[in-house]
Amino acid sequence: MNVHVNKRRVVALAGLLGAALAVLLSVPPFGSAEAQDDSSARYQRNGDVETLRYLLSTRIQSGDSLDRVTALLGPGDRDDGDYLALLLKWKAGAHYDPQILAPDGIQGGDLFIHYSAAPMPAYPLQFRDGVLINHDPQSFVGPDETIGSLSN
Repeated sequence: MNVHVNKRRVVALAGLLGAALAVLLSVPPFGSAEAQDDSSARYQRNGDVETLRYLLSTRIQSGDSLDRVTALLGPGDRDDGDYLALLLKWKAGAHYDPQILAPDGIQGGDLFIHYSAAPMPAYPLQFRDGVLINHDPQSFVGPDETIGSLSN
């Protein structure tokens, strides 16, 4: 009788292991195009800061077209000119260091699109002639230190 019960347990365990393996094989490998598409859909659905920072650090590069960025992140919120005006005013001030923040500069015709990411207000991306500029993917690697300071 014990042998019969053990066979049932083995069959049940084999079924569970088979199901677990099927689930693992259905999950796209990290870094694959399919997993990255999942990240894009997740950000567009949830608007979470972790997924946005992942996309900004791995999928989006300076030189990407506005269409490509929009396909990955969605339309975002286009600047009505207030943000650009603030940056142009700041650029004229003594504290502006173009090598740190904007090595490609800031010009009157630039377009800024803000991407919301809770709990942060928004991340602005700068486009000139339909091309992303002044984007450093390395600055989005890891957690955003500002988030920690907001919760303290």
